[in-house]
Amino acid sequence: MPIAMKNRFTLLTTALMALGLSACGGSNSGPELEFPDRPSSSSSSSSSSSSSESSSESSSSVSTSVTFVGNITTNGAVRDDFMQYWDQITPENEGKWGSVEGTRDDYNWGPLDAIYEFARANDIPVKGHVLVWGSQQPNWIADLSPEEQRAEIEEWISDYCDRYPDTAMMDVVNEALPTHAPAEYAQSAFGDDWIIESFQLAREHCPDTILIYNDFNFLTWDNQAIIDLITPLVESGYVDALGVQAHGLYSPRVWTAQEIKDNLDNIAELGLPIYVSEYDIGEADDQQQLEYMQMHFPVFYEHPDVVGITLWGYIVGATWIDGSGLMTSDGEQRPAMQWLMEYLNR
Repeated sequence: MPIAMKNRFTLLTTALMALGLSACGGSNSGPELEFPDRPSSSSSSSSSSSSSESSSESSSSVSTSVTFVGNITTNGAVRDDFMQYWDQITPENEGKWGSVEGTRDDYNWGPLDAIYEFARANDIPVKGHVLVWGSQQPNWIADLSPEEQRAEIEEWISDYCDRYPDTAMMDVVNEALPTHAPAEYAQSAFGDDWIIESFQLAREHCPDTILIYNDFNFLTWDNQAIIDLITPLVESGYVDALGVQAHGLYSPRVWTAQEIKDNLDNIAELGLPIYVSEYDIGEADDQQQLEYMQMHFPVFYEHPDVVGITLWGYIVGATWIDGSGLMTSDGEQRPAMQWLMEYLNR
């Protein structure tokens, strides 16, 4: 393994240990990490290619490198029941640049402050989302010169990291594939190397944070295209981990468990830990949502290179994808949520 990559794994371990996590081992298959109160793993099991084989087991009977199964804020706030179900939190929109600095040099840190205070009080990690993205950025950034854009990007990253130095993980660059949502303002500021330059700034200002490249269709249609795009970034040594959004696994077609496992294996060849960063199942039919959850969640949880899973919302009527809620606002759980909690022994 290259020295730069070993250093990234060291940073990963150090940051997680600071949050009360322990890590042991370290190889191309990712570190074996454990979260406090996580059921112990007693037997080795490969990722299943069928829902029937995986869904009958609980997490206590499978081998896993996953350190948390978390979720996001709900309508801009943290619900009182959050800690009953989840052990990691991501701000859905509160940490996006446009939400924080919609007006130049006028920062709105209040919602993020509340999220970090909650996480600290409950000893769970925050996964930040997102520093550089071609969506939900401040409108004013597009009107600046490249020199001013560069200065503002660095100021934004610096201000965020200075305020929240205990950010465990951060989506630094999001959806940079040309057909996705690349940050044109960052391209203007830094030129063709804008992805690496963004990570360099994040490393400078967030030295103790796990730095993540995050993208959608990473597990499906664009698996190889994204791998090709980020290989220079991985070789640079500035990225610590990879985030695979898990929206859209069921439409316009259903991706099988084996296909998802195969694509995870492809990503793992890059030699970095993997975070399933945005998982949801937009399915109004309870039984179908349950079957999809049973099909894919064990593939994520049991894959040796997946170290964390974040679901993208859980309250019916308050999720980004219609039909993806897992329980009502008054606590009535859909079957997929019931199964997930049983699988996780929660």
